[in-house]
Amino acid sequence: MTPKEQELALAQACPELFEIIDFNNQPMIRYRNGPTNQAVDVFNDLNALNKAEGTLTPDQHYDFRRNLWNITEAGSQLSGFPNHLINGEEHNRRYCSALASQRLEALIRTFGLWK
Repeated sequence: MTPKEQELALAQACPELFEIIDFNNQPMIRYRNGPTNQAVDVFNDLNALNKAEGTLTPDQHYDFRRNLWNITEAGSQLSGFPNHLINGEEHNRRYCSALASQRLEALIRTFGLWK
């Protein structure tokens, strides 16, 4: 998915938090109750993603954790270490230190909107 598609998918999944507005003929997301025309940077703003995570049901949160775990484990393979060589502590560090972009992907996958 393109970055813009990811932003719009999050706004679609969390309409109580975000809204899509037209800004110079381009779709942009902002907080529903936030300052006018102030974009939400979902690729860097962990606070925005934490708010989105807060909308998950318990079952969705389980799926989110599973998705995030898979995404961060996949990243470990890219580092040149096979998954079986990374211990549980390292996996937990990667999971807890997930980037905003990784959390965004996990959320979109949880909502079933990843293309």
